Amino acid sequence: MNILISKLCEKNSCFYKLIVCIGFLLTNLAPFLLQSCASVSIRPSSAPFDYQNIAHIIPSFKEQETRVHSFFSSGQLISKRGNSESESNILIVGTKAPFIIKIETTHQWGYPLFHFLVYETKLQILSFPDKKYYSGSFRPTIYFPVRLESSQIWSLLRGYPVLQSYNRAHSFKGNQITFFDNEDDIVQIIDFFPNSKLPRRISFPQKRISIVFSNFKNENNIYYASNINLHDQKTGIELALELKQIAFNKTIPKKIFDLKIPPDFKLLSLKEIKKG
Repeated sequence: MNILISKLCEKNSCFYKLIVCIGFLLTNLAPFLLQSCASVSIRPSSAPFDYQNIAHIIPSFKEQETRVHSFFSSGQLISKRGNSESESNILIVGTKAPFIIKIETTHQWGYPLFHFLVYETKLQILSFPDKKYYSGSFRPTIYFPVRLESSQIWSLLRGYPVLQSYNRAHSFKGNQITFFDNEDDIVQIIDFFPNSKLPRRISFPQKRISIVFSNFKNENNIYYASNINLHDQKTGIELALELKQIAFNKTIPKKIFDLKIPPDFKLLSLKEIKKG
């Protein structure tokens, strides 16, 4: 190989100069490259919370829960499932006692799509595209595909997790707390932003559902995420909610929760909704 290179260099001085330049660059850049690689270190993972830290963090959830008894908000909702994606404007009104949630979704240009009313364990749906009204016990449907309990729905729409009933809490890894029930099954897992008590994600392993919270804001010591993303691994549903406006603890007239059924709508049971 060396003899071949020598012969080529004799015939072509440019080729020889190129070999010399490459050798010079490798010789002089090698220390710099090695130094740069050495300077890139892996950041050590955070240590799990000790019981004192856990005892300090948990009350912040209970405090936030007691601070909000009602809210109304508006924003944008993006729903994805497989290759299907829909985008709509959304208006949400909710009270904690009694538990009532009303959701109105509209096209970007204002045409109504769906009105949902969750009243304790009951669900009503107005479907404007097909002019149908559905009612019955709360259940996930193709129109309202959320496999969550009432407190979890409140967490999703209010923009802050609500602690489920639990027996004990333990931290197995940094910035994370796992909550167990009396049977020692995992109720929920909460991940936190580094060096913060603000929740980043709440997971429900038994349901295979996770909710991610980001872009937190503070309104009179009420913390809420203005961006909330739900991922349901079982159904493949993904919801992205962006809260553009929100107000807390305002008096909400009862008539706001009235669901006015147009006279030409067909009345059906929730059980009659076909599975998607």
